[in-house]
Amino acid sequence: MRFTDLGVVLLLMAAVSEVSAAPGATDSVAIGLKLQEAVQGALPQLGELEPWQKRIFSEEAVPRASRFVRDYRASNAGLVVDVDLPSLRNYLKLHAAKVLKKGEFPKMLIGLKAEAGCPRCLEALPEIRRMMKERAERRGFTPVWASERELRFGGKALAEHLARLAAEQKIPAALVVSWEKAPVDSVDTAHADELRYLVRSMLWVAELPRSEGQLEILANDSLERTADRLVTDFLTELGGKLDGTRLAGTGGKEKLRVEVTGLRNFPAYVELKNRLLAFARDGVAVEEKRVSKGRAVFAVFSEESPEELRKRISGLGLDAMGKVTFIEGENP
Repeated sequence: MRFTDLGVVLLLMAAVSEVSAAPGATDSVAIGLKLQEAVQGALPQLGELEPWQKRIFSEEAVPRASRFVRDYRASNAGLVVDVDLPSLRNYLKLHAAKVLKKGEFPKMLIGLKAEAGCPRCLEALPEIRRMMKERAERRGFTPVWASERELRFGGKALAEHLARLAAEQKIPAALVVSWEKAPVDSVDTAHADELRYLVRSMLWVAELPRSEGQLEILANDSLERTADRLVTDFLTELGGKLDGTRLAGTGGKEKLRVEVTGLRNFPAYVELKNRLLAFARDGVAVEEKRVSKGRAVFAVFSEESPEELRKRISGLGLDAMGKVTFIEGENP
């Protein structure tokens, strides 16, 4: 298991239920605030951020804290939150200045299409337009809005058309979001009378692979939040493809594995992981290899010698969480 495996399919499967419910937790608003506090508290572990990254962190990541939390559980000390630092780092990576070739003007073609005969779909358009405009501008792109004629296609054909159009016009990025009433499933007759909506999206930036996906939601779910959720996951995924999938630093070969056994509980695991993630900078990368009951194994990548890494990691106080064993060598 890798922290940074952010495949679109898995993200979208998990999207409807953003995080597991904490035992005994009934106040969703209070939990949401706790998750925001936890994500905000992870800021020092992200290292030095550029001004545009700080803005995205405060204006996008913190309000969407549940997208950057792997798990949370109730404990005697309160709610223990496992912040997904790799996803958070990846989310803060994408910027026009980082991905465009010299001389390219940082435009982004944006196509938004709401079903014409659907009043609720049309009501969602202004808010979705605002969100997508802000997402593009915070990342250094100038939005170029697709015309009504350019939006004449439907379904997946719309994304294909606008991606091709952007390439023809030498626009290095494209974002497409469309939403409509979902067609009735002739097979699922038991739910044929239930109103559902289908939200599709595609994000393409420069030479990075395209991210595409869709979500079908119930009538009482939010079209705006669903569109926002898709794009959040796409930005996280593309950030992970900018410079590989390790947690931090440039890293080198795998030099060391750190195995900790006797982990007493979930808070101990979270503390262990956070200490190793905080260590993963300045040319050192850390990757979680496996987790089982009471046991966790991490790989350490660096140009440093195993002896140097072992000495530095020994100073992190990991033995307070369990028994620490070091295994040296490349891919041990």
